[in-house]
Amino acid sequence: MRLLRAPIVHFVAIGAALFVAERWLDAPLPEPLQVPASERTRIHQELRRTLGREPSPRELGYGVDAWIDEELLVREARALGWHRTDPVVQMRLVRNQRFVSEDPEAEDETLLDQAYAMEMDRADLVVRRRLAERLRLAVTSPFSGATPPEEDLRALLERDRDRLRRPALVQLSHVFLSSDRRGADLQRDAETALARLRKQELPPEDAIAEGDPFLVPAKLPLSSERALAARLGPEFGRDVIQAPEGEWSGPTPSAYGLHLVWVHRRVQARDPGLEEVRSDLSATWRTERGQERLREVLAKLRAEAGVVRQSEVGTEEGAAVGAAPSRGE
Repeated sequence: MRLLRAPIVHFVAIGAALFVAERWLDAPLPEPLQVPASERTRIHQELRRTLGREPSPRELGYGVDAWIDEELLVREARALGWHRTDPVVQMRLVRNQRFVSEDPEAEDETLLDQAYAMEMDRADLVVRRRLAERLRLAVTSPFSGATPPEEDLRALLERDRDRLRRPALVQLSHVFLSSDRRGADLQRDAETALARLRKQELPPEDAIAEGDPFLVPAKLPLSSERALAARLGPEFGRDVIQAPEGEWSGPTPSAYGLHLVWVHRRVQARDPGLEEVRSDLSATWRTERGQERLREVLAKLRAEAGVVRQSEVGTEEGAAVGAAPSRGE
């Protein structure tokens, strides 16, 4: 079947997405639906496995909300006919039907017709998730190529200042003394070595030979506290980022022993300018605008369907929730 063999590209164009958004927002979903008891049981069991305990009513409500949101998106995708035109859905249904078919020579078109007749497209989890994700993309994709207004970027720069802040960096050399090798003498040996290095004013290049063998290089490039902590432990990162420049300091503990540290260079923490983080902020703006649009669409669909958010009221096993079935199925 030519459709099944075609590459899956450009399935959500911006123009189509806008058309789709207007279509579903203007057409209410009138008939009610209940969240199946089997789905509530599945959600409850998954949360219990994930949390390692019984979920609270609110936590269970969040799980039910997620199912309702997905169900509404699936129904909208079906109303648009995507369950019959989407190549991924069709390939999945043909594969499923071929697995159970008694005719190994059956054509794709025949198998697809059989799958629809058996309503496989309604029950298959992969199909459901494909349709829901495609509709999410249809809602959010109009923002993917949009250019954010300057005032929005400046507002994001101010809001995300802590996240965007460039951390302090240090370039250093260190003399390592192993806790495994030195045992109870570790602290004494480190203090003795530090006194000797200071007295002899040994430069880092010569002092490195005084240490024990170590897999971490004796000279480290400009690194943040976080990077140093990931490599040698949080205490090492915290102490070294504050160590004096151009002199021996320590002993500084790590996960492996003690270190005598020489800071060659320090770069102070700073706030970046707009141009430096424009790409980051633009991506954040596009993602947030898309998610905001998705929340608006879901809120409207829930309102039209009479759905009450379960996480706000709690939920009990088997309770009914108003929702709506698909149009045009």
